[in-house]
Amino acid sequence: MDGSEPDANSTIYNGLTPITLTQSTTLKAKVFRAGSDPSDTATADYTVVPAASVPIINPNGGDHTGSVQVGLSLPPKSTNKGMNLEDFIYYTNNGADPQPFSNLYTAPFTLGVGNHVVKARTIFPGLAASAIAEARFTVFTPAITLDPPTFRPLARDHTNSVEVLIDHFTVDAKIFYTVANGLQPPDPTDSSNLYEGPFTLGVPPGTDSFYFLKAKAFKDENESAVSVKTFSVFEPLGTIEAPVFDPPGGETYDNPITVNMSATSSSGTGGIGIFRTTNGDTPFVPDPPIGGNVRDVDINRDTELKAIAYRSVFGQSSVTSATYLFKCAATTIEAANSKQIAATGSIAIIMSSTTTGGNTRIRYEMGGLVPDETSTEYTEPLTLGIGTHVLKAKTFRLNFADSDTTTASFVVSETPEAPIILTHPISATIDAFSDHTFMSEAIGTPDPEFSWYFQAASATQAARLASETDPNLALFNVQSANAGDYFVVASNPAGSATSTLAFLTLNEFDTPTPSPTNTVDLNATATPSSTNTMDVTSTPTQTTPTPRDLDCDSSGVIDAIDLLCLLEEWHQPANGNPVGEFDLLELAEKWME
Repeated sequence: MDGSEPDANSTIYNGLTPITLTQSTTLKAKVFRAGSDPSDTATADYTVVPAASVPIINPNGGDHTGSVQVGLSLPPKSTNKGMNLEDFIYYTNNGADPQPFSNLYTAPFTLGVGNHVVKARTIFPGLAASAIAEARFTVFTPAITLDPPTFRPLARDHTNSVEVLIDHFTVDAKIFYTVANGLQPPDPTDSSNLYEGPFTLGVPPGTDSFYFLKAKAFKDENESAVSVKTFSVFEPLGTIEAPVFDPPGGETYDNPITVNMSATSSSGTGGIGIFRTTNGDTPFVPDPPIGGNVRDVDINRDTELKAIAYRSVFGQSSVTSATYLFKCAATTIEAANSKQIAATGSIAIIMSSTTTGGNTRIRYEMGGLVPDETSTEYTEPLTLGIGTHVLKAKTFRLNFADSDTTTASFVVSETPEAPIILTHPISATIDAFSDHTFMSEAIGTPDPEFSWYFQAASATQAARLASETDPNLALFNVQSANAGDYFVVASNPAGSATSTLAFLTLNEFDTPTPSPTNTVDLNATATPSSTNTMDVTSTPTQTTPTPRDLDCDSSGVIDAIDLLCLLEEWHQPANGNPVGEFDLLELAEKWME
């Protein structure tokens, strides 16, 4: 096949196996037989065109779940005249032989659920088409996806012990786990430790504090990926004290407060986090234990504050708990300009409370009713008029208990006005032993009081009639001793007014008919005081009338005129009788004399 003449030593063709030519060749052949001459040489020229490389299918078929991505490529250095033969790969995925009009491969393609026959060949101009590469794929419906388990807590480092929880989210899946100290355990199988609930890892023996854990979920024929976790458990390096609250709680406050929390450890206060709750729940260190730097807590309602302190490699403290209660301060009710509870004309009332903010409201009622949240809201000073007023008020605030009820009373009087005499007593002339009333009228604020005064003709000053306090003065059985000047004084805290004088004069008559009593007390004289009222200060000198002849008028006849004269004399103080009084028995005895 090299163009030389064949001889008895050339390659023998057995006549059974075809000769494959891979390049253009001139083939020469002769027939040789023992005892005969060789045949003539037969010559044939063969031109062989090179074929392109066969594509490689990756993956090369097989079973898959859900989908499979298929890529096509050529062996390395598959080029011709500097051109990449991979740019001339054609393929089908339905079992047909690729042709120049089939899919030109440019990028990996995806096969979905089903059976697929992928064929590929290289078809390059100037080269023989490559042989066809073939791969068969079966893509199954995907199995249930199992979520990998998760470990809690997330934090790695723990003092004394750690409680391990493994969570999974596939219903009815079972979790199996492995654990080892100081080295990685094998991957879990369905014969490993079955997770049935939280378990505790304590401080491991020896010097290696690390635990390595793996967990995997199983359900039917499906499995999850393996989850891996590391925990370090060790003895604490120091102690940490429970948090301290300032103020410590246990009291009732009338305004919001800020509580400061602090904590310390056996090596100071650095690196300590404080974690709290304000609803009474037990506080816990978060996972991972970050934060806890806020030290001040604003509280504006009834609160049960609880807190716990934590420091890395020290662990956590015990829980501190305190209760804070809030109640509105009582309302203050007072006069605007003074502390008075009584006034004249009107009074301005202000209300206040030391509780503020949070929609604080003061509400009040008049007349003794206890206020509630529907009562009148105090917004500005109240002006109270004349009368007696009872106010009750309470303070209300959002999330606070209502205050106690405050009660205050105020008395507002009319503005005082000095008395004015409207009606003055009038002078009169009346018969002896008759009755008479002096009339008067006065106004003022408050209503005035009345004091009557009398001055006999022979007296040097007026005397107050102590028992006479009415505006009208009634005189009964008037006798000569009652004759004189009368006047009345009307007075109140604002001043006084004095009436004009009224003169009482008696008529003489022949036959008087005496009245049984005379109620006017004429026993005393008085000196006017600085308030124009008269107080009795002395008793007049009493004298016994000089006995006279019963015939007073010297008529020679003892008659009614003589009797009247006798009565007038006898009315003067004598015989132990009070002034202005006498009895008939003594009169009869005198008459008989």
